[in-house]
Amino acid sequence: MRQICSSQRISTETLDYIIEDFDRAVAGWSSETVDDEDGGNKSKYDFAKDTDTPKIQKISITTYELYAQPQISQKLLDDAFVDVESWLVEKIAETFSKEESEAFIKGEGTFQPKGILAYENGNSYNKIEQVKTEKLDSDSIMMLYYSLDEYYSKNASFLMNRSTLKNVRLLKAQTGQYLWQPSLSLKAPDTLMGIPVYQSADMPPVPNNQLPVIAMADFKQAYKIVDNRGMRILRDPYTNKPYVRFFVTKRVGGEVVNTSAIKLLKVASKY
Repeated sequence: MRQICSSQRISTETLDYIIEDFDRAVAGWSSETVDDEDGGNKSKYDFAKDTDTPKIQKISITTYELYAQPQISQKLLDDAFVDVESWLVEKIAETFSKEESEAFIKGEGTFQPKGILAYENGNSYNKIEQVKTEKLDSDSIMMLYYSLDEYYSKNASFLMNRSTLKNVRLLKAQTGQYLWQPSLSLKAPDTLMGIPVYQSADMPPVPNNQLPVIAMADFKQAYKIVDNRGMRILRDPYTNKPYVRFFVTKRVGGEVVNTSAIKLLKVASKY
């Protein structure tokens, strides 16, 4: 998720963020004219009146604390041929990365980030629209694709589980051509209908009747990751001698900030 979402580092526990409540600002060309009552032209717009103003909401993205507290004997730290302390910190960083990635997708928002699958189905503020289908086929992928506004689809990508991708790779259009296309570059992702595809082990596999299995979104617009700081390490050689404790913490938060920029595909039964 960090690869495709927007992120911001803050020095406080909470980021206040302003979002649009589904209404956009209205604009027009001031020189555009229409016929007037006298047979001439007049401006199409009445400049004495205000144009529509988008409704806004303020949300607060709170950062929550991840922690780990392993311990290693002082003897091992002194005698090892390798840098055990650096190795341990690296492993904790990997664990933190897995935990936060899962939360960005499945987190409930209570003492952890709120994931994209935690939102109710709907087409209004603070809800994410789910495209529901009986099976995973080319038609359902098309329905998901066209459910996303064109403004967001130009920068969109798909997110799904590896096992779901295995089934998607077999789908064909009516012309017989595969919807999935391998990337010609190691640096570029594979594509589905020309849209980049990313894998996440935290997305539910198919079949799954409870949760959506594919997300399509302009993730930079849809989801905001907030970091309070990097990992903080407190080395404690005193509490449990002869062991050295490493109290490692990190604060991170995340929420959907634009529900118009993301759609989810839910497969009701078979695939």
